[in-house]
Amino acid sequence: MNRILGRILVISIFIIGLSVGAPDDRVVSASEVETIIRAGEPAEFDDCTIVGDLNLSGLKLEGPVRFNHTNFQNSVNFNHTIFNDTAYFNGSVFNHTA
Repeated sequence: MNRILGRILVISIFIIGLSVGAPDDRVVSASEVETIIRAGEPAEFDDCTIVGDLNLSGLKLEGPVRFNHTNFQNSVNFNHTIFNDTAYFNGSVFNHTA
């Protein structure tokens, strides 16, 4: 009986640990995204909500850009943007023009 309870306890702790480690969607301003990308920093915005008009027009992005499962609340402008590496937008939602 103690072995069963011990296993149940271990499984419960494991499940709780997984749920605590799962990040919630973070809210990021469009200006912060632009600043990070223009500075050449890693563009990793998976599981985010981006608020504000995002204008990346005319930029040349050298590294990968990650926007998986990202919710774009406002307009997004990629006119004449050059992606020289992979751009990820899997499961993203565009609520206005893109």
